[in-house]
Amino acid sequence: MKFDPKDKSRFWLELTGKNKETGKIEGRGQIKMQFDVLPVDQADKNKIGKAREQPNHSPTFPEPEGRFELSLNPFKMFNQMVGPEVRCKIYTSLACALCIVLILAIAPNIMGAIIANMFT
Repeated sequence: MKFDPKDKSRFWLELTGKNKETGKIEGRGQIKMQFDVLPVDQADKNKIGKAREQPNHSPTFPEPEGRFELSLNPFKMFNQMVGPEVRCKIYTSLACALCIVLILAIAPNIMGAIIANMFT
């Protein structure tokens, strides 16, 4: 544990775990913890995490954003799995491929019309 000299109520707690390959105990990270001791009357007024009540206060945290939602809509799933920059590149390459396919499909008709006009 490392104590913060500026704030005595907070400290860093080292997390360790056993490496499966080597069998040695290794550091896995740190968590900054804080414990507050309150008088009973204050603690009774501000019960945190009691039963099914909302414990999100002291401090209040925002709702999580960007959670993955399962959906049967393939476009919604694609938008969740692929970032906007990569999506733009994919859309651009698909548009270019579509243009090439259309040109290749129309080219015989255009060439046939040009050749027919040359000999008439």
